[in-house]
Amino acid sequence: MNLSIRLKWKFFIAIILSLILTFSFTSPVLAISNPDSITLYSSSKAFQDVFETGDLLFITRYNVEYATEPIESADVAFNMVLYNTSGTVILASRPLNYYQENIISIYLDSSQVSSLGIVYGSNLMIKISGNPTLFSTLTEDINVKSYTLSASDWNTEISLLSDYCIMLANTLEDDWIESGWDGTLLTTTTSGNQVLNSSGVTVFEDAIPGITSRITELSYLSSSGIIIQSGSINGTQEEDTTITNKLGTTITSAFSGIGEFIGISGEMASGLWILLFVLSVMAIIFLGSGNSTGAMILSVPIVVMGAYLGAIPMSLLYTIGMFIVTYVFYFIWLRGT
Repeated sequence: MNLSIRLKWKFFIAIILSLILTFSFTSPVLAISNPDSITLYSSSKAFQDVFETGDLLFITRYNVEYATEPIESADVAFNMVLYNTSGTVILASRPLNYYQENIISIYLDSSQVSSLGIVYGSNLMIKISGNPTLFSTLTEDINVKSYTLSASDWNTEISLLSDYCIMLANTLEDDWIESGWDGTLLTTTTSGNQVLNSSGVTVFEDAIPGITSRITELSYLSSSGIIIQSGSINGTQEEDTTITNKLGTTITSAFSGIGEFIGISGEMASGLWILLFVLSVMAIIFLGSGNSTGAMILSVPIVVMGAYLGAIPMSLLYTIGMFIVTYVFYFIWLRGT
C-alpha cells in the first residue's frame, strides 16, 4: 500500500471515529430516567383577552421531580402540550423552563386561536409530557401527566388573572420554602397588598412573558414593553417521525428487544443499526475503489433515510453533513496543492 493510500486510509478512520464520538455525545435518542414523580395540578387555568381581544393564555403549575436532575435540561426533556378535546391532536406546545415544581404557560394570539378553532370554555387537555425522542415510552403518571380543562377553568377578567398569579406565587413560595429553599417570591406593600418581589418577577416573566407589563400592579417593577412568546402550533414532528409510525410496531419491538439485550433504549439500537449500515457501505466502497470521498458521499442517502425513519436525530444528520462537506472541500484543496 503506497503512502497516498495509507494517508487516505488514516484520514478515513479519523472521520469515522469523529462521527462515532459525535453520535455518542449529540444524539438525543439515548433515553433518560423517568422522574421520581410527575404532577400537573388542578389549578390550571385559561384566560381570554389578556394581551389582545380574542387571545388565550393557558397557565399551569407542575412538578417534574428528580432527586438528581438529568444532564439534559428541562427544555429538552419535557414540554407543556395543549391538545384538542379528544386529546389526540396537538394544538400548541412549549418546552418547560425548569425541573421540580414551577409554573409554565402557552400563549396563543387571536389569529392562532381562530385558525385552531378553539372554542372558549371547551374541555381542552393540557399535558406535561416527556420528549418522545428521549423516553422509550410515554406513560401517564410516569413521564406524562394530563389535566382536562372544565368550563370553570376559563376566565376573561384581568383582575382574576392578577389574583391567580398572586395565589400561584404564594403556593410556590410555601412549597419551595418547605423543600428547604428560601424561595421568597412576594412582598407586602405599605397598603397591605401582596406583590411580586424581584425574584417573583423573574419567575413569572420566565413562565408568562410580558405578564408584569400587562398587569403592572403585580409588582413594583414593570418593563416598558410587552414580550409575548407564542406557542408552536401543530407541533407533531417529534411524534410523527418515529420508528413506530414509519416502520410499524413489529420492527419497533425488534429494536426494543435488541436494546434491552445490550442495555440501551430501542431508539438507540435503531440508531446504531443505521450507523453500522453506513460504516459497512463506506468500507465496501473504500476498499473496492480506494476513494474515501466517494465512499462518504455515497453513504449520505442512508443517513438521510435514517433521519426520515426516526432512527437518528436531525442534529446527527446535520453534523454528518458538516463533516462530509468539510472533508470534500479539504480533499479538493489538498489535491489542488
